[in-house]
Amino acid sequence: ICRQGLAAIPNYKELESPGVASLIHETARAYFFNDMPDKALPLCQHALDLARRLGLVEVQAETLATLGVLPNQSSEDALQALLQAVELSESAGLLASVVRAHTNLGTHLQNIGEYISAREHLMRSREVAHQLGIPDWEHTMLANVVDICFLLGDLVYIQTVVAELNELRSEE
Repeated sequence: ICRQGLAAIPNYKELESPGVASLIHETARAYFFNDMPDKALPLCQHALDLARRLGLVEVQAETLATLGVLPNQSSEDALQALLQAVELSESAGLLASVVRAHTNLGTHLQNIGEYISAREHLMRSREVAHQLGIPDWEHTMLANVVDICFLLGDLVYIQTVVAELNELRSEE
């Protein structure tokens, strides 16, 4: 659908509008989820540049969150993009973007062995998901935290998280 949208705007690379910036980013994100990171990267870069020029904080935060998970980025570039996504989304109060940014940052940190920091970001993501009233997101974050706690050998923390998971389950 996103590719059809871009195809319907043959000169999208020259246009500067919030809708075009968002469409470019969503197309990049779709490429990522369809295992085409080489096509996602230039679109993310274009969307980010455009969003910066237009002052579109949400598109910037979302694009940075996508850049941070692209496998064709260096670990350091991914980390910097994710840290910026967290900062932008938190400062602008963009709660859904906050969840996504912290989730992606937590996953990245887990992948590079920074388990305690990863756990902190996933718990922040869970907290905001709770504010948004999205128990599915909360469950996912808590399950990821349990995995990290196993890696850390932190059985006490696991008990706390499992209790929270049970509480979520009883609320459903």
